[in-house]
Amino acid sequence: MSIKNISLVVVGALILGVVGGFLANSIVVGILLPVLLIVFYVMWKYMKSEPQGGGKEGEILEGVQTKNSQNIHSPKQPTYYQAPKDRV
Repeated sequence: MSIKNISLVVVGALILGVVGGFLANSIVVGILLPVLLIVFYVMWKYMKSEPQGGGKEGEILEGVQTKNSQNIHSPKQPTYYQAPKDRV
């Protein structure tokens, strides 16, 4: 994250906090809204930068996902069937 992006987020969050505080007539909203916006922004950046399917995990998943026709079940044939039990 660059300093420019963070400063824009902080300034924008503060402006929205002031506006939200005035509209809600509450100092709590004015304080908590910018804090929550910054926390959500950091969480969003963290989730976005996480690698997807790389390394050993990707190799393991590729080995599990086979394209064998025997593994594909048709919808007409149930994989598990339990006979109904008689009531006592």
